[in-house]
Amino acid sequence: MSQGGGNTDFIEERCFFLNMFFKQMVRCPYLYESEELKIFIRPHMDVERALTFLPKLSNQKFLERITPFYSIMGNIDEKKMQNINLQINEFAF
Repeated sequence: MSQGGGNTDFIEERCFFLNMFFKQMVRCPYLYESEELKIFIRPHMDVERALTFLPKLSNQKFLERITPFYSIMGNIDEKKMQNINLQINEFAF
């Protein structure tokens, strides 16, 4: 990599935007506490490969992860959740 001013500007700009990204992300606890972010920040192997080892979250598990952080979710009882999951599965498959 050359030591020209153009590369320094590029690196400084990338650092600035990465810093902004992390500042915004810490406002979403379910993101900064996630296994995905831990892998991204401190990878022990290729990030894409490492992510494939994570279990795929079901709709229910995903909602359990994010519900405490969003009051717009409201109280969703088990019957309503089953109905929503059925509609999602019918749409997706």
